[in-house]
Amino acid sequence: MPHPRSSLAALTALALIGSSCADAVDQQALAVVYGTDDRTDVYAHPDADLRALAQRSIVALVRARRVDASDPNNVTLSSRTLGEEESLCRGERFADDPTASYCSGTLIDDDLVLTAGHCVESAAECADTRLVFNYYRDSATTLARVTSLDVFQCAAVVTSRNETLADGTELDYEILRIDRSAAPRFQPATVRRRGGVTLGQRLAVIGFGSGIPAKIDSGGRVTDARVGFTDYFDANTDTFGGSSGAGVFDLSSRALVGILVRGATDYVDRGGCNVVNTCPDAPGPADCDGESVSHVERALDDFCASNSAPRLCSRDDAGADAASADASDSDVDDSAAAPTRDAALADAPHADVADDERAPTIADSATRDASAADAAPSFVLTGGCQCGVRPARTSGGPLALSLSLLAFAAARLGRKAKRGR
Repeated sequence: MPHPRSSLAALTALALIGSSCADAVDQQALAVVYGTDDRTDVYAHPDADLRALAQRSIVALVRARRVDASDPNNVTLSSRTLGEEESLCRGERFADDPTASYCSGTLIDDDLVLTAGHCVESAAECADTRLVFNYYRDSATTLARVTSLDVFQCAAVVTSRNETLADGTELDYEILRIDRSAAPRFQPATVRRRGGVTLGQRLAVIGFGSGIPAKIDSGGRVTDARVGFTDYFDANTDTFGGSSGAGVFDLSSRALVGILVRGATDYVDRGGCNVVNTCPDAPGPADCDGESVSHVERALDDFCASNSAPRLCSRDDAGADAASADASDSDVDDSAAAPTRDAALADAPHADVADDERAPTIADSATRDASAADAAPSFVLTGGCQCGVRPARTSGGPLALSLSLLAFAAARLGRKAKRGR
């Protein structure tokens, strides 16, 4: 069930005494569109490279009970329609789509899938998860055929972090091993190992928002690069519960730069039925405060510390330096207002492009600067989960600090884990 929005009194209690956590990862996200709804079915997207990426590298996480493999040549996935599942009002997009998946993932090596840390939280959940390729529409009226060759079992959770550290760092990523190699039938996506993101950088996200067949959104942009932090950045992608774990790609290079993990409210009530929560391009109120994307770098650093995978763990420091230099040379002012999604086809600065799948992305880990370290201290809240607080530097004593914490808590209430049912 969706987590109800807290009252002002509850917010005040959160800010002043820290009695609960607004971003518990097991809460069901409500879905959100920023500006124009750019979600497009795979068959209908005009970019052939993104269509191919969706077909060869994007995988749906599905509960075992939903997979009927009695006919190995025609595997079916059982679910209600989106209209039924979300009680949609008449005329809402994709209302007749099935809602079979609960999270999204990207193939990053022959037998490794990158997703969000809150998607598979135990060995039991791994055993109950099937990873299904070819879950997309190949025409307006048909789904692509899924066979037993397209269905894999989660064999192990290799690397997983889903926590907020004492300093406020928010980690949410996971690498799963599947029961056999997916190659050559499917191909790992190009992963940019190093190189920063910049404000306004154009993005594409491919996933299964609300559990429906894969959609491509190539109209998003980075709205907050969070320079100096390497845990996540913010974007205005059109993503929903079920998009958790979706690959976020640099639109120019098609290289994987992030993992969609949290976001604003998805659907809102319109007198007895629900409609998509439509927000302005520039994130603002708590219901529209943007989507959070974990950096790929942190996940791969964690994985490579105890695993060997030449595709993922070999580093090109020269390439990393070049990518970082190109990113820092961008003429976009990170303090400027974020551009609108309607300008998606306009030229915009972005991080340097990788020439091959071993080329880096996402900037080298940086030490937080002194001003961030001197901001109001992070803390751990009781009540079942950890929440780090990173309010802006305040002056004026305890009252000003409390107001800063209150504002931070209010903004964070709207951003929830994007895991589906």
